[in-house]
Amino acid sequence: MDPLHLLLLAIVIAAVSDALAPVFRELQVRLSLRYEDSIYRRPPLYGHELGSDDFWILAGRWDTYCAKIAPERIHPLLGWTQGPITETNPRGLLPETESRLCEDGNAKVLFLGDSYVEGHAEPAFWLPPLTEALLRERTPALDVLHLGVGGYGTDQMHLLLSEFGPRVGRPALVIMGCLY
Repeated sequence: MDPLHLLLLAIVIAAVSDALAPVFRELQVRLSLRYEDSIYRRPPLYGHELGSDDFWILAGRWDTYCAKIAPERIHPLLGWTQGPITETNPRGLLPETESRLCEDGNAKVLFLGDSYVEGHAEPAFWLPPLTEALLRERTPALDVLHLGVGGYGTDQMHLLLSEFGPRVGRPALVIMGCLY
């Protein structure tokens, strides 16, 4: 074989291998996902837990990160909840919030939000109780309902408000806080 034919053959082999390499790599990854010990079977490779539904979908499917997902804290419509869902607390709200979801003559301020509203520090430093303490000086018959849930977006806040809104009547104020 002359050098020109060898060069053409080398180019064809290189082009075919370059074209088929991604196909074989994709096949390798897809097949390895079937095995529990696969290095590709980790949700952080496909999304971040704080900003991606893909992370949680894969975590639920692969059951590798499910320690973070407590089944009793997943509401079928709203997604995550503040606490466990029980017969007496079907929305998984904080007990003090659930008990104040009623028309009792007090003005209601509904404080909805994500994890920054929900608070991860001591309850004394949560935004809703601090807001209530400031407003209660002027309006003694006032309840600020703490409805912050980590990971919530405005769509879930709207659903939460629609879900229990009729229980409180017409709220005096609705505050939505999101920090993305």
